[in-house]
Amino acid sequence: MRGYLPGDPQLNQERDSSEPDKKKAPVKTDAVKKGNDTPVFREHVIDCPVCHKKFTSDTIKSGSLIAGDYDLDLRPKFKNADITLYKVLKCPHCGYSNHAKFFNDITNGEAGLIQDRMITEQKGTVIRFADRNYENTYPLYRSALSFAMIGGIKQSRRAYIALYTAWLLRGWREEKEKSGEIVKGEDVMGAYMERKLLKFAMENFRIARGTESFPICGLEMGTFDYLLASLFYLNGELDDAGRYLNNARKAYGIPAYVQSKVMDLTILIRKRME
Repeated sequence: MRGYLPGDPQLNQERDSSEPDKKKAPVKTDAVKKGNDTPVFREHVIDCPVCHKKFTSDTIKSGSLIAGDYDLDLRPKFKNADITLYKVLKCPHCGYSNHAKFFNDITNGEAGLIQDRMITEQKGTVIRFADRNYENTYPLYRSALSFAMIGGIKQSRRAYIALYTAWLLRGWREEKEKSGEIVKGEDVMGAYMERKLLKFAMENFRIARGTESFPICGLEMGTFDYLLASLFYLNGELDDAGRYLNNARKAYGIPAYVQSKVMDLTILIRKRME
């Protein structure tokens, strides 16, 4: 759906992209047993585009996520899960990792460049969705971002993975703070690292805005410009934030959830500029 980020709470569910298989029962994990408290996972066989070997991961069963809200930078917030925990895949055979949105969407040339980096990449078992937490998922994002930095990979994809990594760290920090732990700025999940990732995402999305065709990472122009505006605002660059926000206001067919955030960001920018 154009204009919606993957895992959008507005959709009320995470789409199940796997093919139905009547011979297989849904994988029995703690998530299945708990019902609506956690999303339901099912097995999903993936063909790695780099080494061309198959491995079994998971996908989220449709309708098992409970809709929530968004942060200012459009981080989707479900009531029963942090979707960032399930958005990076890694091949256990060759070590290739990427955001699920782009995992199989690479060219033969990109696959060859990725293979050249495999010498230093650690292999290992698949971390199934039911076993994922912030600590063991963060290295998957770091690995995915390292592959995204290979020359020739689109700037927007680097930005997208960096943005999701920032969201992961935010969720990790919120979890720790909710349990009463003190998170320092220099901690892995601290505000300093998140700000660095948001700035990196902002800079690369800005380049992509002038060099790539829409939709960019599945986002139509209005949503993309709002996202850029929010990142500029969070990085303290109010003039550029206002410019991209004006673009978003004028965009045709912008989703309702983005329109709401446009209004919120407009108020925040006015207050900061008073």
